[in-house]
Amino acid sequence: MKRLITIFLLASVSLAQEITAELGIYSKFMDRGFNLYDGVSAQPWLIGSYELGDMGSINGDIWSHFSLEGEDDIGNDFTEVDYAASYTLPIEEVGLSVGHIWYTFPRGKDVDFGLVNSNEIFVEAAFEDTLLSPVFTFYSDYNEFKYEYYNLNLSHSLDLEKISLVPSTNLGFASNSEKVYADDGLVEVTLGLAVPLELDSVTLNPNANYTFGIDDFTDDEFWAGIDIGVTF
Repeated sequence: MKRLITIFLLASVSLAQEITAELGIYSKFMDRGFNLYDGVSAQPWLIGSYELGDMGSINGDIWSHFSLEGEDDIGNDFTEVDYAASYTLPIEEVGLSVGHIWYTFPRGKDVDFGLVNSNEIFVEAAFEDTLLSPVFTFYSDYNEFKYEYYNLNLSHSLDLEKISLVPSTNLGFASNSEKVYADDGLVEVTLGLAVPLELDSVTLNPNANYTFGIDDFTDDEFWAGIDIGVTF
């Protein structure tokens, strides 16, 4: 199944009208309030989109995490490869997307530490031209963990004389999450500050973040990194 998914998404990317390649280098691998890897993490991301005019776009992407510090420790050195397929429909000033994500952990022993393959469907509404540019995303894991995760991201660009600063707030909520969190409700808050830069066809996005682990199982962590992107 994973081979079929990989072939399908690689074919989707290769047929795309627009391809974006990104590489993120982060001091830690943070996800939904959890410090999944307490070391330098490389996060490459390949995104392909096929435009359908007024009908929106079909998108396929492959994202991964690779541990760069190389220690073979319990849960502290693993590889994650995620595949996603989605459809985006612009509705006036809202970008509405629906899609599916396949989470995979190629190293077999990761299952011993709770890193197991799973699947989610998601719905996202992005209000880019609205105050604070809210993006709300609903995820539903229907395979391994069988819980719901709700993500609200708020950001605003402050245009200074030579640079732009983008402060952001990310709120994470969960329900039916006894396999993941200690309690339902608000589980994490992340405050971030990014400085987006454009150098010809390359975009740079250095950023610093602090996650408040609201839930008993989540973590208080400072983490920082940079995203480097090229669009073809």
